[in-house]
Amino acid sequence: MAGFIPCYLRLTQDPAIRTKEKFLRATNPILRKIILASTVVAVLSASSAFAKDDAKPLPGESVFKARCVLCHGSDGTANTNLGKQLQARDLHDPAAQKLSDAEIKQLISQGQGNMPPFDGQLSSEEIDQVIKYVRHFAKKK
Repeated sequence: MAGFIPCYLRLTQDPAIRTKEKFLRATNPILRKIILASTVVAVLSASSAFAKDDAKPLPGESVFKARCVLCHGSDGTANTNLGKQLQARDLHDPAAQKLSDAEIKQLISQGQGNMPPFDGQLSSEEIDQVIKYVRHFAKKK
């Protein structure tokens, strides 16, 4: 602890400065705790800021949000007004998740029932990305 107090304070005999030295020694553990707490807070807030930056959207998420959310909803449950009216499929449903990628691609491209075709509106690559995004609904719920 003696290293924390400047040497000019230790060497002086002035009673006012000696009182200041005693104060610094007494508050040293408190200062350490304050510094430690503020360091922990700074590290945690910095790590949460980086975590937000690292959270990249899943492939196909932007296309899904632009083209599919109206009927299937952002969570894929089709629990939207239009989704209920059109009886859109819940993408969490095991029957929907059992479809092969080729079957889903055909469904998106050519449409089926109340679902319109997206061939010509979405590229083959965009459809493949949407399929990857739809697959992530099997892991959620």
